Amino acid sequence: MKLSEKHIKIVELLLNDNISLEKLSFNIEVSEKTILNYIKQINHYFDGLVVISKYHRTLTLYIKKEQAFFNHFEDLVRNNEENNFSNYNAMVDIFFQILKNHPITIDDLAEYYFMSKTSVNNLLSNLKIEIDGYDVSVIGKTNVGLSIGGFEYDIRKLIIEKFMDRYNNTEIEDKLFIHLTKLRETLKLDEQSYNRFLVSILVTIERIEESELIDDDITLDNHIFSSNDYKEILFIRDYLNEKYTNIDVDKEMILIVIQLMGRRASILDELISSTDEALINRIISNTVDDVIENFAIEIDYSLFTKDIRLHIKHLINRMLFDIRLNNEISYDMKQRFPFAYELSKVLGENITKEIGLDVSEQELGFLTIYFSIYLEQLEQELNEISNIAIVTDYGLSTLKLLKNNLYKVFGSNINITTIEKVEFNEHVVNDYELIISTTKENRLFNRVIYIEDAFDEQLLKLKVEQFLIYKDLKSKTIFNKSVIVDSMSDNDLHYINELLSYEEVIGKMVDILYHENKVEDTFKAHIIEREKRKSTVNKNLGFPHASQNREGIYIKVAILEKGASIILN
Repeated sequence: MKLSEKHIKIVELLLNDNISLEKLSFNIEVSEKTILNYIKQINHYFDGLVVISKYHRTLTLYIKKEQAFFNHFEDLVRNNEENNFSNYNAMVDIFFQILKNHPITIDDLAEYYFMSKTSVNNLLSNLKIEIDGYDVSVIGKTNVGLSIGGFEYDIRKLIIEKFMDRYNNTEIEDKLFIHLTKLRETLKLDEQSYNRFLVSILVTIERIEESELIDDDITLDNHIFSSNDYKEILFIRDYLNEKYTNIDVDKEMILIVIQLMGRRASILDELISSTDEALINRIISNTVDDVIENFAIEIDYSLFTKDIRLHIKHLINRMLFDIRLNNEISYDMKQRFPFAYELSKVLGENITKEIGLDVSEQELGFLTIYFSIYLEQLEQELNEISNIAIVTDYGLSTLKLLKNNLYKVFGSNINITTIEKVEFNEHVVNDYELIISTTKENRLFNRVIYIEDAFDEQLLKLKVEQFLIYKDLKSKTIFNKSVIVDSMSDNDLHYINELLSYEEVIGKMVDILYHENKVEDTFKAHIIEREKRKSTVNKNLGFPHASQNREGIYIKVAILEKGASIILN
């Protein structure tokens, strides 16, 4: 039998490392039973070149004949990619065949492309998946045939965003090309943005030639036609008016101009208006505040350089005009830089608060790139770390896995020392540049990275990325920027030996802060109201907190000898 992409993915994952059946099932998105069937098929396909075995729910790939296996595997991957490419092109051809010759029957398509009806039906199924999410559909009527349903605006939008490669070899008139070349230089368009803009012109001209006009009842935002981007392409308006009659040129140009408005940020200088600047500054300020609140860390404002501000500007335009960028690396970015992805989600949430539209997974992937670059710049300093300790009471197999994950993150030249939990104390902390623990060390929480799951490589990466931001790279002090520790003194710790309600405890602490002139008189009502909406109580710990207009972070810690009632009135 032929092996599918899922089979290939299993082999690739196992070539990288051993993996649990549960984790592999999650990554491949099939049941464990299906995974075991795939394993049998892989073993049969390679017939003695490799063997995948299962031991205690962990899968391991053993290579018996290395050169023969890799030759065979490379052929498999190449043939699979060529087959996918061929099928994709056939699917796109069928879309345009239906679009331009509707209604058309499956029999007609099968005859035209020398395919079986089964193959055509499979390609139609793939096409429906490909265009899912757009307001365009493949409609089939018995005894009539297939057609493409949707408004002309949505059909063009789909073609521009999903099938732009079809226009790679399409020529454009010299008259337009000269103007477009100058425009590219003026607006400093990168290649991807320019190609997308060019395809929008080609699609517009092609559809007008086919008498498929945007005569739908679409709402045109007057801001578009008064924008600088629209003024830059008036030569296209003149060209269309000169060449075609009886068209509403503004409607026909709508998808052209919004490609410019939603373009990718240029690496060269570009202007940000004062209005844009105010909006972007609000988004950034709120993002920094939310990262402090959610992750208890403070990211540097210098992270938000002009390039990311430009990206936010154009991202907002894309969201407003529903322009979708294809970003196949978004999932990969989420896996490779989990903490950077979490930061991008916080930024995305603040963009949503400002404009009322959700930021897509694809756009989050692009934002993750900016944060990951910031983290990677810090990560370069990790090359200096060579002495790491692991504090654990786990067995040898788990310890070996954790060591392997550390080598992947820090490189193979690090020295790793294992310390039994019973032998670990604060006196050995300074002997190591970094300490990883699989058990909680409450006394040294600001010096030790706690790993809840030793099997989770992604969790380790996330913890390391958080460590990169906490760590003062110049002084090499680790976790010195703990918000709680840095915001407290001995006078902020209080011992309460009377039975109070949780609300009374909060009030008592707030009163102390108020008398120290650290909070406003409305702060008590604010923090109690917030605690009523969403309590921070977790077993024996409560962490009531709220923001205020004053600068600074102020903390009071109360140890309750007799506990407290957590009922808030």
